[in-house]
Amino acid sequence: MVFHRGWEPVKDQSLLRLTQCAYQVAQRAMPSFRSKFSKKTFTQPQLLACLILKTYLRLTYRGAEAWLQATDRVSRILGLKLPPDHSTLCWFFHHKLTLGLLQRLLRQSLRVGPHWPQAGVVALDSTGFWAGHSSRYYRWRCHHERGQRGWPKWAIAVAVRPQLICAQLCRAGPCGDFADLPPLATAAHRLVRMRCVLADAGYDSESNHCFCRQTLKVRSIIPARGHRPGSASTRYRQQMQRRFPRRIYRQRWKVETVISVVKRKWGDAVSARTEARQFRELWLMGVTYNLHRGAVKLLFIIVIPTVRPPPSGKDFNRARRS
Repeated sequence: MVFHRGWEPVKDQSLLRLTQCAYQVAQRAMPSFRSKFSKKTFTQPQLLACLILKTYLRLTYRGAEAWLQATDRVSRILGLKLPPDHSTLCWFFHHKLTLGLLQRLLRQSLRVGPHWPQAGVVALDSTGFWAGHSSRYYRWRCHHERGQRGWPKWAIAVAVRPQLICAQLCRAGPCGDFADLPPLATAAHRLVRMRCVLADAGYDSESNHCFCRQTLKVRSIIPARGHRPGSASTRYRQQMQRRFPRRIYRQRWKVETVISVVKRKWGDAVSARTEARQFRELWLMGVTYNLHRGAVKLLFIIVIPTVRPPPSGKDFNRARRS
């Protein structure tokens, strides 16, 4: 709880701010109606904002419908006359949430915060998610805790300074990381002006160094595999073994922080059944993280300048005597 002028407590407005940001981003990403023959009961940005809130609150479709029925302020911000049915939200996710729309949403979500990611350092990393509906306790009781043969893999590129996701890629795992660097770095380079790319040893490849330094014209810092100095036989990998810039490379841990925040807030499993819908769910999760990060940071900047601590004992007595 923080204080503003007058020493009255300010309630947490992050959820309302997130709702407003999600609705504004959805309005910029897609038109209100698909055609002139639409029913016009709900607009497309309204349903898209409801899906973002469903992801943020970790609700089911029926739970999102019940939550929207119980919240008047959120419905007022979204301009909803009545809450959408759970089947409407499910149909919108399956038929309208395309890859192109998610890419536009990711680009628009970078503009929510107070600062647009400028030229700087971009870090890459990937992680896997569990694809299942049952709980871990149920799998343990059924002796199914041996792991799964395949899982959806989520690779992201994070702008280190504002700590926002500027590119993301979904594939079927398990698979190597080195092939993900060119598409991730290219997508990030289109949105932000990079000067350096950081990645762990899983992305180590001479072709990746050449792509970053010769094609994108940015510096690449990737530790070379092999503990014996001089074991690398190519130019850039030898440079990484001889003069490795550890001070700049320490910023790579921020991409792991982003992955940790996403998994702690929204879980490490996806509920969709098909592979394509699992990828859409992960993309939407990345957009939700950017909106959460931008909305909370903007709310912090708005509230904190008005903070004034309570008066001390001497100041209170002096003001009381005057």
